[in-house]
Amino acid sequence: MNKFRTPVVLFVLVVGLFAAPTVLSQEDCEAYVNASLETNEQGEVTHLQFSVEVSTSESCARIEYDLILEELLPNGQTKKERIPRFVKLNDGDLNEVVRHEMSSSLQLLNHEAKVVSCQKCSIMP
Repeated sequence: MNKFRTPVVLFVLVVGLFAAPTVLSQEDCEAYVNASLETNEQGEVTHLQFSVEVSTSESCARIEYDLILEELLPNGQTKKERIPRFVKLNDGDLNEVVRHEMSSSLQLLNHEAKVVSCQKCSIMP
């Protein structure tokens, strides 16, 4: 029984490689992100809502970005929290809503969005 198992596994792997979409290459591209604080509702927990604009001149791209929050701790120290995100853009810009909760004992000092990577789509069917 074992002598038939190896050829079947090899056949499935080879067929799977040719049947699946193949990435030809992942070329880097340029992208732009900008975040603005839309809502800051305070209660037992502070609810933050950001509007993040993501854009590139590419017709199709996968963009990874970080929303970085600088928070003031009750003891006077600051900390940065990184919220990783990604989007796939097809022809143009995207405005994305990012919601975040933080302890009501913390105060938001600053926020920014930074592009981590931008890769052109290059999938072959």
